Amino acid sequence: MTDATLDNAKKATQENNAPSEEDKEKVVTHIANDFLSRSTLVDAFSAIPVNTLIEIVQNQSVSRAKESVENLNEQEFNSLLEIVQRRTDESSEKNQS
Repeated sequence: MTDATLDNAKKATQENNAPSEEDKEKVVTHIANDFLSRSTLVDAFSAIPVNTLIEIVQNQSVSRAKESVENLNEQEFNSLLEIVQRRTDESSEKNQS
């Protein structure tokens, strides 16, 4: 056998023995779940910059608020709008003083 033939045979054997992508994904998932099971809230927060965390919370709050507004009946909406307008007026008056 030539060196090229041996190299080809060796490569073919390595490829046949290589784990499938599906198997790799299973192992990655297992390890990630293990990390997550041992992590604490502090670990989770330390991995995310504070500004990013604030932005995520703000976006989630706006999404929930939009959903809530869509579910309000007309009377509830008008009542909340009146409260918002009153607070806006009070805030404007304080700023002018």
